[in-house]
Amino acid sequence: MFLNSQFFFLKQVAIQIAIPLASIFTGVSKLAYTHYPTPFKDIFVHPILKKENDPTLLKSYSPISIVCIFGKILELLMNVKLCNFISKINAITVTQYAYKKQISIHHAIVRFFNVLVSALNDRKCVSSIMFDGSRAFDSIDRDILSRKFFHYGIRGLCHQWYMSYLTDRNQCVCIDGEISDTSLKCDYGI
Repeated sequence: MFLNSQFFFLKQVAIQIAIPLASIFTGVSKLAYTHYPTPFKDIFVHPILKKENDPTLLKSYSPISIVCIFGKILELLMNVKLCNFISKINAITVTQYAYKKQISIHHAIVRFFNVLVSALNDRKCVSSIMFDGSRAFDSIDRDILSRKFFHYGIRGLCHQWYMSYLTDRNQCVCIDGEISDTSLKCDYGI
C-alpha cells in the first residue's frame, strides 16, 4: 500500500520535481552535502509469508524492507561512486567475487570446481568449508566499518556522508497497511 502510494505520487509530480531532484542528486554525488537526508532513513518492514510455511510461526516470514525511493536513488549513485573508488585503489582482491563489475557468484563457483577437479586429478584429499554470508550486512558494526572507510582513504566530507547514511535509522513494521506506532532505532547493519 505504502509503496504503491509513493509511485502514484511520483507519477503525479514527476515534471515539477525533476529539476530540483536532479540538482540535489548532482550535489550529493559531488559531495556538496555531507549528510544523508533524515526523512530518507525511515525503513518500513513488511513481513512476507514464505511459501508453504505455517503463518502462526514468526520464522515463517521474511522481512522485506521498503525505503524511500529518493533515498534508494541516492544510495545507487553513491554506490557507483564508492565502487569506482574501491576499484581505482585496488582494494578488492582477485579472489573476491562480490561487489565487482561483471563478476558474480558464478565465477566463484567455476573457480571452486576448477580447484576441486585439479586436486582430485592429482589424487589429493579435498575438503571445503562454506558459509552463507547473506545475513552478514544485518550485523555489521558501524564503528568498525567507519574505521575501514578511513583505512581505505574514505575521509573528510565523503566519510561524513557515508556515516550519516548509516546512522540514525529507524524502522517500523507494516502489516496489512497498518504501520506500527513505535519505531525501532537500527544500531547495526547496513
